[in-house]
Amino acid sequence: MKKILLVCSQHGNELFGDVLLTYIRHNYPKLLKNIETILANPRAYAENVRFIETDMNRSYVDSPKSYEEKRATLLCRKIKDESFSLVLDLHTTTTKQPACFIVKDITVENTMFLRASHITKIVLMQHEIVKLSLNAKFPSVISVEVYKDALTATFLKSFCETFVFVGYFFF
Repeated sequence: MKKILLVCSQHGNELFGDVLLTYIRHNYPKLLKNIETILANPRAYAENVRFIETDMNRSYVDSPKSYEEKRATLLCRKIKDESFSLVLDLHTTTTKQPACFIVKDITVENTMFLRASHITKIVLMQHEIVKLSLNAKFPSVISVEVYKDALTATFLKSFCETFVFVGYFFF
């Protein structure tokens, strides 16, 4: 069976993952059989700060030294070992902007979800800095950036409906 991984709180003060997981538990509990979550940066989350030593979004390096770099290495190992079909890296922004996806490339692994979603903005991350991000490590990774005040029941329902729609073809 194919599974989706929700990566929550690479930045400890970004709570889209928490909000989404709570919404799924209450409104779409059947999705949980195909969705797994991971709290990417538990120390920063516990302290409600962006990061402890280094920005985890830029911590996907070959020789990990910082706390976040070591967490990034563990996350990559989990994704590789468990062969997730899709990885959604969930972020919350304080900048008032439309929700968007951030990908390194449009791939076979991410196309169906991108097309099915109500989110229409896609940022292709082509700058060199992408090499240090989770997006560069796996073609199945989609980062999702949502303005904190846009995490409404309407948004969450539409987002979950993407899982339902894609599930007919995916699971």
